[in-house]
Order: sequence, then structure tokens, then C-alpha cells
Amino acid sequence: MATDAVGDGRFRASHWLILISLASIQFLNILDFIVVMPLGPRFLDELKLSTGEFGYVVASYGYASFAAGILAAGWINRTERRATMLVMVALFACSSLLCFLSSSFMALIIARCLTGACGGLIGSIVLSIATDVFPESRRGLALGIIMTSFSLASVVGVPIGLWLAEQASSARAPFLYLALACIPLWFALFATLPHIAREHIGEVHGYWHTLKEVLRARSHQWAFLFNAILVFQTFLIVPYLATYCVKNVGLPSEQLQYIYIIGGGCTFITMPLVGRIADRFGKPITYVWIACLSVLPAIVITCLPPLPAWGCIAITTIYMVLSSARMVPGQSMVSSVPTPQWRAGFLSVASSVQSLSMGIAASVAANIVLQGEDGSLNRFWIAGWLGAVFFVVSLFLVPKLRPAT
Repeated sequence: MATDAVGDGRFRASHWLILISLASIQFLNILDFIVVMPLGPRFLDELKLSTGEFGYVVASYGYASFAAGILAAGWINRTERRATMLVMVALFACSSLLCFLSSSFMALIIARCLTGACGGLIGSIVLSIATDVFPESRRGLALGIIMTSFSLASVVGVPIGLWLAEQASSARAPFLYLALACIPLWFALFATLPHIAREHIGEVHGYWHTLKEVLRARSHQWAFLFNAILVFQTFLIVPYLATYCVKNVGLPSEQLQYIYIIGGGCTFITMPLVGRIADRFGKPITYVWIACLSVLPAIVITCLPPLPAWGCIAITTIYMVLSSARMVPGQSMVSSVPTPQWRAGFLSVASSVQSLSMGIAASVAANIVLQGEDGSLNRFWIAGWLGAVFFVVSLFLVPKLRPAT
């Protein structure tokens, strides 16, 4: 199906509708994950959480996503992609509603685990459908468009989420609106997503057989490692970036939002452009160039001295643009590694590996970075240099990522 889905190489109206629908559900999925962190102070006051308990609230999403992806890897190949997506979106809406209704620490943990499980599976199914529908020659652009959902979530979603929480005087209010937004989107997905031909999905296999086949292929193992490194470097730095900019660089806290608005806005423009470049010149060479250009900003951003606000925002924007840009050719290469027979299971495991890598990276950074008596962050530069090392390591894995024939 992928080879003739785009026919003459140009996207028709139906293809754009599919892309917009996939990007929209990915937008809600990502927003649900990232909006929790800036809502932290409200959660601490509203539910009387300790900082440690709030850390568990954030971490529970990633670990649940990891567990769900591993459990689903064995059966997801036996399901039709469109039907699975519709079920997961409905469950995602229910779990978001549970987040809104949670009035205690334990209830919130359970709700976040359910949301993480659904969100992780939605992410892998989105990539699976995009890979099935769009051929290799146009996949970079398709994934670049879908990945702009992260930028849009940062630029539009987070400010709106914070505004809704402010208006309702509740950290849980944004989750109610996330659940409501899933309703019209469910119908849009129902109307636009194609049925993936049964022969394209492949034979029906048992859970353990599928999981074994997905895990044992050497090409898959290299792709999982590369996928983990893609996010590991980012989550060494991003969790502490806002605090560092305020406490060490001197950025006024009321201007912190401009890091996400301007940086996210730029990535919204550059990610589809990178997708076109990757389609034209090749995913591997595009990734190598971007990764090499990303090394210096990763180091500089963790060693910044006090700067004017415009200088801080400019440097963080460069980092965000390059860090997100490498994800387009990187994810495109990863998604092309498995054969259609094992693709859904492979992407489910790949998504789980990313979730686990996020948690491990944040834990490593937590043990590196120290807070001084004046509130400033010390040893953040170590996270930057470690991230730069992983940029370089990823270059040696690129030749291992060969598209399935």
C-alpha cells in the first residue's frame, strides 16, 4: 500500500487529510505529556503534593508508556491499524477525563499511568500508519509535518493550557478540555484514516513469536539503540533548561514563555523543511549534518553566563531548532528498518524504548545537576558535554539503519 498510496509523488487532498488527522491526535498526545510540567506549582498547592510525589506523577507517564508498548508489541501486528487507533483515542479521552477528576496523589498516579499507556501506543500507531501510507520517497515530508505537532503543542498548547488552569483555578482543568477535544477528532480519524490491507499487515502470529521476531533481528536492535539515543541527549538538558535560564542566565521568569513560543514557532517552520531536504538528499546524510551542527549548541546552552533576554532566547531557539530537526530524518530512518509484517510491533517497542530512555536520562541528569544555596544550578555543563558525546555516538549508528527491502 505504501508504494502506491501517493501515486505520482504528490500529496492529494486525501493524503493531507490523513496527515492533518494524525498530526492533530499527536498534538493532543504530546500536549497531555508536556503540559504537566509547567503546571507543577499548581499541582503542589492544589493536591498538597511534595516535590518528590510530583516527580512520580511526571515519571509515571513515561514508565507506563514503556510497559504498554512492550506488552502491545506482540499483538499490535494482529490488529487493523485504523481500528486500533480509534480504540486508543477513545481510551485516551477517558484517561484524560480521569486526570481531571483525580483529587488525590494515588488517583492522579493511576490516571497518568493510564494516559501514558494510551499515549505511548497512539504515538507508535501514528508512525505505523504514516509509514504504511506514504512511500520512502515522501516519508520524510510526511513525518516532518506530523512532528510539527510537538512545536505546535509548545507554542499554542502549553500557553492555552496554562491559561485554562488560571481561569479555572485548577491544574486539572486542561485535562477536561483535552478529553473533550478528542471527541471531534475521533470522528475526523474515523472519516479520514484508510483501512490497511490485511496482506500488508502480514500473517497473524502469537504474542511471544511476534515479540521474539521484533527483538531478535539485529537491524531492529541497532534501530532501538539509535532511537534511545535520539531522546536521551534531549532529556539530559530539557528538564533543567528553564530553571537554568532563570536562575543562572538571568532571564526574567515572566519572559520564560518566549523560549517556547519563539523556539517552538521556529521548529514549526523548520521541521517540514528538513523533511523535504531529507527526501531530496537522503535521510542519513541529512541526519549527520544536523547532528554535527547540534554538538556546539548542546554544550553552549549548558554553560551560558548572564545574558540579556534576547541573547538567551536566541541561543535556546538555535538549540531547539537543531535538536528537533534531527528527529525528522532520525525517525524516518528508524521507521523504515522493519518489514511491513513486523512494523507495528517494531514501532511499539521503539516508542517504549524512547519512553524508557526519557526516564533514564532525566534520572541521570538529576544525579548530575546540583542546586546551590542561591537557587542556581551547578554542574549543568556536565549534562551538556555528555549530551554532545551521545550526538557523536549516534553518527556511528547511522550506517546500521538500512531500509527493509
